[in-house]
Amino acid sequence: MTGFSPHNASSRPTTGLNPTEFSLSRSRGRDRAASPRASRGNRPRKGRLLPSLAALAVGAATALGLAAPVANAGTYIVKTCDNGNPSTSGWAPISGGAGTGTSHSCGNPGGGFAASFLTTPGSYAGWMFTAPANTDIAGFSLYRAFALPQNQPYGTGVYSAQTHGSSSGAWGTVYTNYGGLFYSGVSVESAGGLSGQNQFSIRIDCGGGSSCSGIGDAGLSVGAADFMLRDNIDPVIVSPSGTLLANGALSGSRSITFSATDQGGGVFRSILLVDGSPVVNKVIDGNGGHCNTSAFVQTVPCKLAASDTLSLNTAALSEGTHSVQLIVRDATDTNQAVYGPFNINVDNVPPPVNTSAPLITGVARHGQTLTGDTGTWTGTGITFARQWQRYDAGTGTWTSIAGATGPTYAIQSADYGKALRMRSRATNSEGTVDAYSDPAGPIASPTDPKGDLDNDGIINENDSDIDGDGVPNDGDADPKDPSLGVPPADPTDPGTGVPAPGEGETGRGDAPGGNTGGGGSGAGGDVRIETKNGEGAVAAAALAATFSGTKSKTIKVKWGAKRKITGTLLAPNRQPIVGAKLEVHQTPQLMGSAAQSLGQVVTDAKGRFSYALPAGVSRTIRFGYKHILEASTYSQTTEVNVQVTPKVTMKADRKSLRNKHAVTFKGKITGAPAGVRKIVEFQALDGKKWRTFASTRVAKKGGTFKYRYRFTRTTRPTNYQFRAIVRAEKGWPFASGQTKPIKVKVRR
Repeated sequence: MTGFSPHNASSRPTTGLNPTEFSLSRSRGRDRAASPRASRGNRPRKGRLLPSLAALAVGAATALGLAAPVANAGTYIVKTCDNGNPSTSGWAPISGGAGTGTSHSCGNPGGGFAASFLTTPGSYAGWMFTAPANTDIAGFSLYRAFALPQNQPYGTGVYSAQTHGSSSGAWGTVYTNYGGLFYSGVSVESAGGLSGQNQFSIRIDCGGGSSCSGIGDAGLSVGAADFMLRDNIDPVIVSPSGTLLANGALSGSRSITFSATDQGGGVFRSILLVDGSPVVNKVIDGNGGHCNTSAFVQTVPCKLAASDTLSLNTAALSEGTHSVQLIVRDATDTNQAVYGPFNINVDNVPPPVNTSAPLITGVARHGQTLTGDTGTWTGTGITFARQWQRYDAGTGTWTSIAGATGPTYAIQSADYGKALRMRSRATNSEGTVDAYSDPAGPIASPTDPKGDLDNDGIINENDSDIDGDGVPNDGDADPKDPSLGVPPADPTDPGTGVPAPGEGETGRGDAPGGNTGGGGSGAGGDVRIETKNGEGAVAAAALAATFSGTKSKTIKVKWGAKRKITGTLLAPNRQPIVGAKLEVHQTPQLMGSAAQSLGQVVTDAKGRFSYALPAGVSRTIRFGYKHILEASTYSQTTEVNVQVTPKVTMKADRKSLRNKHAVTFKGKITGAPAGVRKIVEFQALDGKKWRTFASTRVAKKGGTFKYRYRFTRTTRPTNYQFRAIVRAEKGWPFASGQTKPIKVKVRR
C-alpha cells in the first residue's frame, strides 16, 4: 500500500490510501509511432489538417494517461485542456516566420491546442508549458498528432517535443520527414523521473534553410495534457492561537486558529491529530474551486497564503491527557508543516457534588445497630467509602472508629454517652469530596434514662420495671439490678411487703388487676417498623453472581445474544437466605448513563437466584440486597459485566467499476445509541495486513455511515478487499467490531 494523493477520494474529513502505484513511462529518441514512409491512408483530406481531439480521444481511449504519483514525495498533478476542461494554465503559444498560426479550443468538445505553418524557410509554430516558480517538471503525459509536408531539398518538415532546464535531466524526441507528406496519427508523449526541467515545448518546424514544399499540410494538435510538478519546499505555519492552546483543564468545544504560507503549489489542507488519529481533515481554502480533492487544473491551484480555524469537541474524548498535532500540507499533500505535538488535559466530568447529606437510621442506644446511607450525589463514575466516627467531647474532635467502614454499625460500650456520625467519601476521576450525616446520640447506656436495661422496647425513664425482674421499680431493692428482688418485710409495718393481688400496681400497666396509669409508652418515637428480607436475613450476607455455565463475572457476546446470570445469597454460616428479594439494575457503558431498574429476583430454598439477561449493549448488571426491606441502602451488592460485539454491516454500491470511477460504501451499526457520532474506520487489505485509509462518523440517528472513494491509479484489473471497523473506547457501549470484507473489482 502507498500514500495518499489529493485526487483519489471524495471530499471527506479524513485522508485516503490508494491501493496501487503508478509509474510514468519514459520516452526518449525517435517517435516510435511515426512511420518512415507516409501511406495514402494516413494522408489528411483536403481542408482538414488534423482530427479533432474528440476523435483523438476516441482513437486513444486505451493510451497511457498520467496519474498522481503515490509513492513520489513532493509532486502534484495539473490537468489541462482535456475533455470538458478549458484550462490552459501554464501554456503559451510559440511561433516564428510568416504564415504560422496557433490557437486553442480547450473546453469545447474535442478541443485542444493547434499550430501550423505554410512554406516560409525557418518558420515554426507550437506551444510551451512553463512550471510555476519554485517547482519543476517531474513528468508529463499528453495526446498529440502531427502532419508534415512532402520533403524537398533543404526544405524539411520537423516535429519535436522536449523539456528545457538542466542538461542532465532533459528529455526530448524529434521526427524529421525526409519522405513524402507524412501524418503521424494519434499517439502519446509521456515521460517520468525528470529533474531540473522548468519548461516543455512541442512544435513543428520548416527546417533545412529553404522553403518547404507545401505539398501536404503542416500542422500539430495537442490535448489532454497532464503535468506532474515537483515542489520540494514545505509550507510554514504562522502564529497559531486559540482556546485549544489554553493552559489548564479543557472542556467543551475548543479551537485553534492559524495562518500558513507556501512557495510552490499553495496551501492545501489542514489536519488535526489527537493521539495520532485525524479528527479534522479539510481543505483550508478552495480558491474559487481550483484547490479541491478531485483534480487540479491550475499550475498554482491553492493560495500561497491562507488562514483557517479548526474546532475540537473535547466531549468526544476520554478524560485525561491527550497529544495534539496541527499539520498543514501544500498541494503535493506530502510536504507539510507540523505544530506540536502539545498535550491537552480534557476535563468534561465534574467532581462529585453532594445534594443530600448521608442519613443514619436506627435507635441510638446500647445493643442496637445503626445503618447509614451514602447520601445523594451528582457526577459520573463515583465510588463511595464509608467511615463511622465517634465524637469526643473532651477534645472536641471526631475520631474514626477502626474497622467501621460498612453500611451498618453495631453500637459498642465505648460509644456510651457519645455521639456517632457517618462520613461518606465520594471519589471520581475529578477528585474526592466528603459529606457527613447529622450526629446520632448521645448513645444511651443500658442504665441511662434513654437506655433499655431489660430490652423490652420501653426506655428506662418510661419503664415501670427497668430491670425486668417482675418487681416494680418502687418496690424493687435495686430497680436496675435484676438479681435483687423484693426487699425484706418490716415486721413493725404490716403495710410493707408484696402488694396483694388486686390492689393495683403503680408500675407496669399490664399487671393483672392493675391500672394502666403507670404503663410506659415505649421508646418515645424511636420505635420503627423493620421487615427482615428473607429467612435468615443478615447484613453480613454473602452475595455472588456469575454468568451461567461459567465462573466468570465478565463475558463477551455478539449483538442480539441473550445470557443467563445465576447466583447465591448465603448467611455467614453458609446457610441459605430463603425468599429474599434482590433488586436488579443495569448501567449501559455509555458516557452519562444512569442506572436503570430491571425489577427483582427472589432466592429459592437453597438461596439461589437467576436472571435472564435480554439482548442489548455493553453494560454492568448490579444485584442489590437489603437485609431490611425498608432500608435506603443496600447491605450487599455484586456486579457482572457483559461486553457486546456490535453488528456492523456494509455494502458497496458497485462490485465492479473502471479506474477514475467511484464506489460508495454504506453501512450500519445495529443498536448504536442516537446522538453518538462514533468514528468508523475504512480499511483496505494490503498483502496480509489491513491498513486504514479513511474514516467518517456515524449519523446522529439510525447508526448509519457512508463513504465515497474514487480510484485513480489502477492500471490493470485488480481485486480489492475493503472493510469497516469500529473500535472500542470509553463511553461507547460496544466492544470493537468490524464488517465482513467486501470485494470490489477495478478495471482499467
